[in-house]
This record gives sequence, C-alpha cells and structure tokens, in this order.
Amino acid sequence: ADDFASYSLIEYCPSMDLPSVVSAANMFRGCPQLKIVDHLNMPACTNFIYFFYYCTKLTDVSINTPNGQDFGGMFGGTYSLTKFPNIDFSSAVNVSSMFSASGITMVPDIVFPNVTNFSSMFSNCISLITAPALTFSSSLTNASSMFATCTSLTNIPNYNLVSVTTTASMFQNCVNLRF
Repeated sequence: ADDFASYSLIEYCPSMDLPSVVSAANMFRGCPQLKIVDHLNMPACTNFIYFFYYCTKLTDVSINTPNGQDFGGMFGGTYSLTKFPNIDFSSAVNVSSMFSASGITMVPDIVFPNVTNFSSMFSNCISLITAPALTFSSSLTNASSMFATCTSLTNIPNYNLVSVTTTASMFQNCVNLRF
C-alpha cells in the first residue's frame, strides 16, 4: 500500500478497495489532519502496525480487516477517536498499544480467539471509564500495562488470566479504579 504520511493535509479518505494489499504498516501514520476514513476494504492484509498512528484528528473510520494479525499501535495517539471502530479480531495475534493514548470512551465486549499480546493495548486512554468484558485466547501471555494510566477507569470485569505470564503494571496509575 502507498504510504500517505507525506500527505499531511489529507482530511478525508474515500472508499477504497485494496484486495491484494498484504502489509499496510504506517499507511496513514502521522496524518494530523485526517478526520474520516469512509471505508477501506483490505481482505488480504495481515499487517496494520501503526496504521493510523498519531492521526490526532481522526474521528470516524470504517475498515474491513478479516485477516488482520498484527494491529500493534494501529490507533495509538488518535486523541479525537472516541468511538471504538468495528474491527474483525478473528485472526489477530498482536494488539499491543493498539489504542494507546486514543480518545475512546467505551469498548464493546470482544472475543479475541488468537491474541497472545495485549501489552499496553489501552494504556493512557484517559477517557476510558469502564473496561470491557474481553474473552481472551488460552494462549494469551502478555497483559503488561494493558490499562496503565487510564485515569478515568472506575471498574473492571472479572478476567480469566490463567495463561498470562506477564501482568506488570497492568493497572498502574488507574487512580479511580475501585475493586
């Protein structure tokens, strides 16, 4: 896929059908004016690392990701993104820092059948109030800093973390969290 990062003034991305793209890492990384992505159809893409990283004005996105495996940092630093996008996580393995420092306020209940790495997935999401009910794969090993510095987070559901080996700083600086 083309890297749009050099198009720093792009505000809107129309619908695009990209059926052959396998890696779209950094595709819109650092497009500070990007607000709306109408619809991206990327059925073959597996790599979405830092896809919208620091697109600070992004508010609305529609993207088809049925084979996405690596979502690391995909929405990191998207301060204006308050609504959780509809993402297909059925093939996901890595979601580390996926929404770190984003503006999301709520996360729907999600099943992650294959994810092994959740490190920092929601870290620094200062507007997130309630942690979602997440169903983890039995191969999940890393949940370090998953909700670190989510300063508005007040409660969490019961998580089955039987296979997790690393939970360091999972709720560090969650100053309003009540158990």
